[in-house]
Amino acid sequence: MRYFILTIIGFIFCLSASAQVDSTGIVLPEVPVKSALPAIFERPIQPHHNSNITEVLSRHPVGLHIRNSGPGTLSTLSLMGHSAAQTRISINDFSITSTMNGVYDLSLLPVSLVESVIVNSPSDASNGDIGGNINLETQDYIRQYNNLEIGVSSGSFGEWGALGKWGHYWDKERKFSSIIKFNFRQTQNDFSYTDLSTANREERKLENGDFRNLSLTQFNRYRINDNHSIYTNLWWMDNERGIPPTAVQTTSISRQQDALLHFDAGWNYFNSKEFSNKLQIRYAKEDIVFDSGLIPAESRSHRWEIRNGINKYWDGEKHELNVRLAHEFSRAEVDDYQGNLAERNLSTTHLKYTWRYLGYSNIKAGIKTEILDGKVLVPHYNIKIDQRFDEVQDYRFFASFSRNYRIPTFNDLYWGSSSFASGNPDLDTETSHFLEGGFIVNIDEGRHDAQFKGNYFYSNVKDWILWFPNDAGIWTPENIRQVISSGFQLSASYDYRYDKHYFQLLSNYQFNQAINKEVAPNAINSLEKQLIYTPRHSGGFQALYSFGNWDFIYNNNIVGKRYTTSDNSNSLPTYLVSDIGIFYEWKTKKEGLIIKPSFEIKNIFNSEYTVIENRPMPPINFLGSIHFSFDYKSKTK
Repeated sequence: MRYFILTIIGFIFCLSASAQVDSTGIVLPEVPVKSALPAIFERPIQPHHNSNITEVLSRHPVGLHIRNSGPGTLSTLSLMGHSAAQTRISINDFSITSTMNGVYDLSLLPVSLVESVIVNSPSDASNGDIGGNINLETQDYIRQYNNLEIGVSSGSFGEWGALGKWGHYWDKERKFSSIIKFNFRQTQNDFSYTDLSTANREERKLENGDFRNLSLTQFNRYRINDNHSIYTNLWWMDNERGIPPTAVQTTSISRQQDALLHFDAGWNYFNSKEFSNKLQIRYAKEDIVFDSGLIPAESRSHRWEIRNGINKYWDGEKHELNVRLAHEFSRAEVDDYQGNLAERNLSTTHLKYTWRYLGYSNIKAGIKTEILDGKVLVPHYNIKIDQRFDEVQDYRFFASFSRNYRIPTFNDLYWGSSSFASGNPDLDTETSHFLEGGFIVNIDEGRHDAQFKGNYFYSNVKDWILWFPNDAGIWTPENIRQVISSGFQLSASYDYRYDKHYFQLLSNYQFNQAINKEVAPNAINSLEKQLIYTPRHSGGFQALYSFGNWDFIYNNNIVGKRYTTSDNSNSLPTYLVSDIGIFYEWKTKKEGLIIKPSFEIKNIFNSEYTVIENRPMPPINFLGSIHFSFDYKSKTK
């Protein structure tokens, strides 16, 4: 009876979602939650899926809003009504958010280079974590078998790609692993679309929308003994793309090149009884070249970071103390800084204490202090409560309260004075107070599993940095906005297993009200108005059916009305996007060889819609792929 009631509730939310939302995804087994609180989204990545992080997140009904200007163009993540600059993007917990403009383009991140993606609400009060964070994790384990993987894909609008992986585990004691992965993807994006801005709805073809991505990662890990291990991780990426014209432009010849080099290394010491230590060093280099057809503009940044984290356990791991010390040095050279170097030194001390008072319930409290270029910042803190009523976690309540922040970017501070725009070196740090509370109910009735989750959130952001024209008509940033964002998320899932049959339903609905409480004097019409491009209503529905080696997936997502002007006088209409996919796994007679073909149809109802005003999105399109995986043993003496 319990699972039947919960299923009915889930379908009610599905009906709610079909009237208002945002985006679809591959249903995969859960991986352990790394945060004290449940993640908003957490999934391992399909190894054969040749796409980017934008497509994975935008295809899963989890209450996220992807602000996407079209395939291969700038894509950013908005959580709970906050801006993209207030959402921290990390790989292995190292931030890759640009120190220059404060955002990272998710369309540049191929999923084949990472193993899992985790999206959390504000948690550990890291810089840029006002609106939450997304962490991408790479592989860190040693297997019994070596592995070779190759995949190719082809789709609509000139899209094709290739990916590969080679994992080698040399010694028979399984102490050493070396993994190399590459990804290549390109598309012309020359699709036809209806120009909704014209009275007669003219048919046009997108121009200058091509995109190319080439990425390579190399990971090494050596387990010295049961207590010590070391690792190195290298990630290189090169991208080039055209910037297509908007629906109101006749042509565009703008091009942009993005290159990234990321290296990190670490040493881990672990004593299972009471103590562990993790030392890490990281270097990141980012280059951006934008050419509008006149004079190319170049931006370059370098970042060094060293951190050491100490964990101390006592009383049978009932109590845990974590101390993390870190120092980060960043430098940026941007043409628009008029020859001036932008530099930043940031030292951090972070203390976290955990009390597991019932063995499966805990309270976490943390405080973080930082010194920025010799100036002590106001301490930031977080408190989390995770209450579970039994070891199988049938019923769970969680809550958190935190003070979060975002340091102004180099562009905010140092953009060179010109007749158009100028930075402001006197900006203050953005701060927010965030409150969240919710519950999870899990029901396991043999062949039937169900989960119901609900949470409420409230965020009060002060000193929000906003660029606006001053009395001289020059755009400049000021701490002039206060925004209160509040709302709730509801989700339900139902799983049924019988023999070789597996059926799963997922649904999600989110209500988000993000209101301006303080604005610039010349923007008084935006007071008490909803933030632009922030839907009040969003949601989604997903159905999966598996039989033997076959998987069939249907995704239905909808985004509610979004205002495009700060006074809420203009808006984009609600849109619905649905996708279907067929996946097959064939284990051949040759031991260790697996072949995985797949075929997807995106936007199956051929919806005409835009996520960003005047930026058309593709009509119905197709993607087919085939992936080969082969496990083999090392020849050891």
